[in-house]
Amino acid sequence: MNPLRMFSWDKYKGEPGYLKRQRSYELARTILIFGIAFGIFGAGYALTGTRGNIFTIMAVLMCLPGSKSLVETIMFFRYRGCPEDCAGDFGEAAKDLCQSFDRVFTSAKGNYSIAHLAVSEGAIACFTTQKDLKEEAFREHLQVMLQGERLPKMAIKVYTRREAYLERLRGMKPSAEDATSKAVLTLLHQISL
Repeated sequence: MNPLRMFSWDKYKGEPGYLKRQRSYELARTILIFGIAFGIFGAGYALTGTRGNIFTIMAVLMCLPGSKSLVETIMFFRYRGCPEDCAGDFGEAAKDLCQSFDRVFTSAKGNYSIAHLAVSEGAIACFTTQKDLKEEAFREHLQVMLQGERLPKMAIKVYTRREAYLERLRGMKPSAEDATSKAVLTLLHQISL
């Protein structure tokens, strides 16, 4: 376990199994922050014999990042990543594409769990296991984000059937060297859990 991953996880985003592994780091960070807050409160109470001291204020302020961390922990536990039996096939089929695993996009209209996605010239192909994913709202959300970064409009298609998705991945043009595809993938990492 890499303790630094509790505080900096961006370089691990997009790896197969990211959501599953990150859960333990999120939980450890949450416990650590609340442990520090309760430790500060306990030390202040032990030193002064009363709750009305500067240590109590510091402990309450430590609960703010602790609460944020708790919300992130709950989000990581809510979603499942790419099924293990699919991850190898998707990774192999998209080896020459800009690809990412285990993405959860949040917007005002809903949360969208994407098990795998691949970016190629003008297209984003996504695979989801989320049964109630609102595809039109998801596409609209991504288009707004792309437009906000002055990236080109992309054709976005969400697949729920494994074989159809694999066929689409095999039909996409290689894009690992394409600067636009890399920029789109970077944006997708930035706007997702």
